Amino acid sequence: DHLRDITREDTESLLKSTPTLKVAKYLEAVNALWPRVDNPKLPWYDKKVRYALNMAIDRQTISKDFYGGDAEIVAYPAVPDAAYKNVGIYIPLGEMSPTARQLYEYNPEKAKQLLAEAGYPKGFKIEVITVAKTVDEISILKDYLAKIGVDVQIALKEQSVFTSVTRSRGQSEAVYGSVSSAVPYGWQAFRPTDPTNLGAIDDPVVNKAIADFAGYFSIDDKKAFGEIMAGVFPYILEQAWIVQFPAPYRYTLWHPWVKNYHGEWLVGTGILWNFVNWTWIDQGLKKSLGF
Repeated sequence: DHLRDITREDTESLLKSTPTLKVAKYLEAVNALWPRVDNPKLPWYDKKVRYALNMAIDRQTISKDFYGGDAEIVAYPAVPDAAYKNVGIYIPLGEMSPTARQLYEYNPEKAKQLLAEAGYPKGFKIEVITVAKTVDEISILKDYLAKIGVDVQIALKEQSVFTSVTRSRGQSEAVYGSVSSAVPYGWQAFRPTDPTNLGAIDDPVVNKAIADFAGYFSIDDKKAFGEIMAGVFPYILEQAWIVQFPAPYRYTLWHPWVKNYHGEWLVGTGILWNFVNWTWIDQGLKKSLGF
């Protein structure tokens, strides 16, 4: 009756075979390279190196050629959802600060210059653990970074092993995995104690924002979102803690006999799959359509 997390290609195929399907598209999260930023001995502890890693990636070409144009260049720290646009925490690429905007502009020569300034004129090696489903993306990332002298050594893990390692912060250098940017008010990507903070980010400016936000969330959301969160997100972007890949749209599909449904995954805050409490199956319609 209902399918979620469907790619653009599979959605197009399903609509050709079953044109009566209903469709909703969404952005849930973005995949990214997360270098650990808590070890001063590692190259990417230096912000210049993190800037170089970001500027070495041609996101416009990746979006166009790999995702068929059906992707967003920037979907972190918040996805471009209408609700987040309304409170000002989603910042379109063209409205970012010049410092942040340059991170998303493909400039391999500048990237090489920054690496040289940081003391790595010949680049360096970086071990990245990930899972098989991201192998196409990380292979593209590896090719781009190789052009500036950065050798990405891919360590594929089974999902259970990957989860165990990352949740315990067992990765020695870097992870390629998802960023929880669809629910920005959870601060998962930045809270020092959160197991999904894959970069081991522990920043005093952000930590203060998290604490301040907690005092106003659901009490004064204008203050919480419009001032505190919107105020710190540009700072977060400028730290270049992750190397963000374009975020492809995903699709939810359902048959017309699923009633009072519009593509939701959760109703309210953080209670997943609870939409079924308000939906029902029109058995007569289902039967009349041959199912």
